[in-house]
Amino acid sequence: MNKTEMMRQLGAGIAMSVRKAALTDAEALQVKGLHEEWTPGQAVKTGDRRQYNGRLYRCRQDHTTQADWTPDVFAAGWTVINETNAGTVDDPVPWVTGMQPEAGKYYVEGNLLALCIEDPGQAIYGTLSALCPGRYFEAYTA
Repeated sequence: MNKTEMMRQLGAGIAMSVRKAALTDAEALQVKGLHEEWTPGQAVKTGDRRQYNGRLYRCRQDHTTQADWTPDVFAAGWTVINETNAGTVDDPVPWVTGMQPEAGKYYVEGNLLALCIEDPGQAIYGTLSALCPGRYFEAYTA
């Protein structure tokens, strides 16, 4: 086996280990590039992770991926994993439609800073401004 083939197999083995490992979201983000890209036609299970459009997503329910059910639009099937934000007033999570907000964390979209006041238990669609104020969010004012 030549060096190129050895390196290819080593990389494939590491990526396979990452996919099978029971990683926390924070650990998974550290090796984001080793996760499989989302593609249509894959059977995925709850907890599987896939990369899509530069973001890492976690599967919320077993399903077979479909071209028109991409992770960014199929909130019942996928949730985006936040990369770097603590969810505090000083470090709010940038709002992405289709994410599953957590009670007690702050989210930002444009100039709107909002506190999630109730855990919806599911991904939410819509702009933050359309959801705030409402059942799950209240605007933050200093």
